[in-house]
Amino acid sequence: MICPNCNRKIPDESKMCMKCGFLIVEEKEEVIGPSRSYKRMFHKHLLLIVILVIVLLSFLGVCVKNIIIEQRITDIEELVVDKNSIHYVNDLYISDGRHYKYLLNDEEKEIYKTFITKIKNFETDFSIDLSEKQYKYFYNSVQYFDKVISALLMDHPELIQYGSVTLTPIDYSKGLKVSIRYALDEKQTALALKDIQNTINSLKKVTKDMSEVEKVKYVYDYIADNNSYGDKTNPISQSAYSVFNANYSPVCAGYARASQIIFQNLGINSILVEGKIDNEGHEWNFVKIDGEYYWYDVTQSDGDKYRGYLFSDKSGYDISYKELIPPIKGKIHLYKTSEN
Repeated sequence: MICPNCNRKIPDESKMCMKCGFLIVEEKEEVIGPSRSYKRMFHKHLLLIVILVIVLLSFLGVCVKNIIIEQRITDIEELVVDKNSIHYVNDLYISDGRHYKYLLNDEEKEIYKTFITKIKNFETDFSIDLSEKQYKYFYNSVQYFDKVISALLMDHPELIQYGSVTLTPIDYSKGLKVSIRYALDEKQTALALKDIQNTINSLKKVTKDMSEVEKVKYVYDYIADNNSYGDKTNPISQSAYSVFNANYSPVCAGYARASQIIFQNLGINSILVEGKIDNEGHEWNFVKIDGEYYWYDVTQSDGDKYRGYLFSDKSGYDISYKELIPPIKGKIHLYKTSEN
């Protein structure tokens, strides 16, 4: 044996170098007993099981969430006209009141019902009592209504007469004076509904033998070819009617709401969506084709015609109220202009 310290040869059985006094300590292999080996293996397997359980629960959570969202969307075949319902406005469109049911609390629902009743009766001015809420700032009271008005407009694209709303404080804490601006008066609305229905009847005849994707493509082309982007300050541009009348030009709300009305009448399930694009307020649709939902934004046709047709590039989009939106694919039926 060689001393590790002075390199002098010493007997193998020696425990110390007689020259330098270095102590020789034998390295012994650690022998892991059966119990310690089992514990280590158990801990490794337990950690793996915990990770797998977490992944599985997350997956199941997403699945359950998506199932709940899907159940909240009423299929076209299940929609029934109920003229006694608060959600009945006219025969142009059947609303399932999804935003009303699943987005608003009881107090907000009452305000929603007040708004829709006033709009259906073409009332321009009314007040809402907020004395019990005791808002300190006008901004707070106005913000309170944003979600209610959004829910109303997303549930009811057939409210073609609605233009905009102005809220004025009544001593701040006491309430709000509501002033509704109409895009169409009562007589104009009646005539407009007939015009829209005539156009829809024509679209039904043309598309009756088409597949779902062919119907969606036809509607996109029809709207894109007959409209150009309008003036945001003009209330009629927000109305679905602006798409059906050559004298008007729609903005995103008009494009999306008209699409929603047409799709329902052609038997295509679709969702009217509110959100933002590049941080600016926006409306568009999701259409259901062969059991899956796809992006549809015909507003984009005003520039590059097929940019908004069942597209996959969703950059810049931000969806409001994601809890009401099912999974969206947006890849399979992309339209390629080079093939036509």
